Amino acid sequence: MFPAIRSYKTHFLRTDPVHRIYLEESGNRSGEPLLFLHGGPGGSSQPYIRRFCDPKFFRIIQFDQRGCGKSKPLGQLKGNTTQSLMRDMEKIRKILRIEKWAICGGSWGSTLALAYAEKFPHRVSALILRSVFLGTSEEVNWAFILAAKKYRPQLWKNFLNNLPLDEQLDPLISYQRRILGSNRKLKHTASWVWHDYERALSTVQNIIHLPNFKMVARRKKTPNSPQLECHYIRNHFFLTQNPILKRIESIKHVPGAIIHGQQDLLCHPKNARALAQKWKRAKLHLVPKAGHSLSEPGMSEAVLQAIGDLQRNVF
Repeated sequence: MFPAIRSYKTHFLRTDPVHRIYLEESGNRSGEPLLFLHGGPGGSSQPYIRRFCDPKFFRIIQFDQRGCGKSKPLGQLKGNTTQSLMRDMEKIRKILRIEKWAICGGSWGSTLALAYAEKFPHRVSALILRSVFLGTSEEVNWAFILAAKKYRPQLWKNFLNNLPLDEQLDPLISYQRRILGSNRKLKHTASWVWHDYERALSTVQNIIHLPNFKMVARRKKTPNSPQLECHYIRNHFFLTQNPILKRIESIKHVPGAIIHGQQDLLCHPKNARALAQKWKRAKLHLVPKAGHSLSEPGMSEAVLQAIGDLQRNVF
């Protein structure tokens, strides 16, 4: 990986009457534009991501999506949709006077990257996608129910048993009600359990312990990502009108790389295979013995290589 670098410019961009988006630039001011999209929904941009690309070659752009990270107001759900995020990306591109940019996104970041590229294909020079998520209900069911039931049954049991018996028939709906509800105590405890459950499923390590509601009640601050995730899950990621795989023809000319862990329990590898089958200009790299997270064995190396290949072969 490349040495750590600092951003040379930061902005707060007003994108509508409610939201102000945090944006930063680093690397070569005159370099090839490369936009990084963080995951979640509800994550944030991280400085270490810059180390995956050559700062002398790339103009590196990162921003915190609506309601995330340093963007204001934190956790705001009003006006927070996939379509609004794509409009924000276009506003950023125009303000920075960028004609076309390469986009790198992982997990939810891959979803947003694909949705944007399909809507604005003439603005995308290349895509690098890790741990692909296509925004379907089937994938949500796999990520939060089927995968744990099959591969981490004790973890699933702990996740389920946090709920009263009358809420266990549909645990995802029950957790969503608590996380998106107005009761602060229920929101806090359910958010932390959801957060820890998802973290456990993001790695190949056989984590089966999950704290109960009483244990997490003592923690400070409610994590942001569960609220954003539940908001997007409840609304089918705002993609029901334009499913990603049905619009893949629009990016058939765009070169890409798809990197996916073969043991990913949050995003099934079959999604990456399905995408690669329909998108002929994308190279699929399945990383053996790796789960979902960028920190999984072999994942960072694969992303680093893909960005290096982009530098050598596309620009």
